Amino acid sequence: MMTNQKIKVALCQLAVTADSQKNIAEAFDSINKVTTQGAQIILLPEIFVCPYDAKVFRNNIHNEGSELFERLKKISHDKKILLIAGSVPEEEDGKLYNTSYIFEDGKFLGKHRKFHLFDVNIPGQIVFYESQVFSPGEKLTVLDTKFGKIGVMICFDLRFSEMARLMALQGVQMIFAPAAFNTITGPVHWELVLRSRAADAQSFLCACSPAFNDDLSYKTWGHSAIVDPRGKVLKMCG
Repeated sequence: MMTNQKIKVALCQLAVTADSQKNIAEAFDSINKVTTQGAQIILLPEIFVCPYDAKVFRNNIHNEGSELFERLKKISHDKKILLIAGSVPEEEDGKLYNTSYIFEDGKFLGKHRKFHLFDVNIPGQIVFYESQVFSPGEKLTVLDTKFGKIGVMICFDLRFSEMARLMALQGVQMIFAPAAFNTITGPVHWELVLRSRAADAQSFLCACSPAFNDDLSYKTWGHSAIVDPRGKVLKMCG
């Protein structure tokens, strides 16, 4: 870890639509834009390639070595950035995972498979069973980078303080969380959870969501944010 360094982080809160090619193009446009503004670390949202909809996940699989994977790897090299590439559906041995790929300067550092799957049934408001589509990951993800040690969570992982504390015990200085809270739970829990996990881990925490889109069945809350180790919100999107 370089001492006393200032780091510029970008959260790309993308307007995800039903058009996967448009979503991918917007992700790369955003990466290009924020790097011209000096971003050194870039975080994309959870499931940025398609709507957060169980019916379309299998049509939007991007495994290691896929065209999208290689493009993300290349842009991390070309822009000399640490890229936490949101998350995408990944398939292995017939099972689907909600997976975040992490790249630094053209090197594939590792991946995080969503550990805690989001199953919710609030009568009359929202019903979603992620476990009917995805299988859970099994590993805590802590990685060494040129900026220090980072941890990666995905969305519902943020609900579990134990995960943040385990990362803290491994020395993480920043936690990155692609996420997609919805408009039912988001207003009540989003900021509360982010501030709590940052304080639990005594770490900076960056969480990036897709922007709200009223045309989609699952309506994301947005409000991507950066929180400091004291639990203070430094920046938050609309």
